[in-house]
Amino acid sequence: MARRYHIDPGAARTGGQASSCSFHRPFTATVPPWLVIVHRLGALLRRYGLLLVWLAFGVLTANAARNPGFVAHPETAPYPWRAALATWAILGLESAVFYLIARSRRRLRFAFALAALLFVGDCFTIVTDMPGYYYMPCFYQLALTLWFGIAWGIHALTPMPQPPGPGPTAS
Repeated sequence: MARRYHIDPGAARTGGQASSCSFHRPFTATVPPWLVIVHRLGALLRRYGLLLVWLAFGVLTANAARNPGFVAHPETAPYPWRAALATWAILGLESAVFYLIARSRRRLRFAFALAALLFVGDCFTIVTDMPGYYYMPCFYQLALTLWFGIAWGIHALTPMPQPPGPGPTAS
């Protein structure tokens, strides 16, 4: 069964409180349940998505650190705990910065451009035969570039809902 929501278009400008403007009329819209679920999932991804990506790359960094790179006897090389944790901390710092940048839908272009710039910079500094954790920032920047590119594309293709105009006026 579809839910009915009372939407006040002036509430967005006044911080969620009722609008005092007389020319905006509240309207009632019927929203299908699947759209409510999609909206809630989108809100969860916007809020916790970067955290989930960062945690996933923590696991990937821990796994990649098992590869010591080009050494004489790789089976005797110790696990690089400090380097793996430092790499994960750098990725966490980047996640925090990108979270602060991308809080607004209008800043997605900037977040995308910054992630793409960092990805290109990481690609130019990569050399072969390094330990596995060394490559994680580049892959992380690739994931963020794709994340923000898809989010920016969805934002660009999704029209913002417009409230209906004022009713007919009597002349």
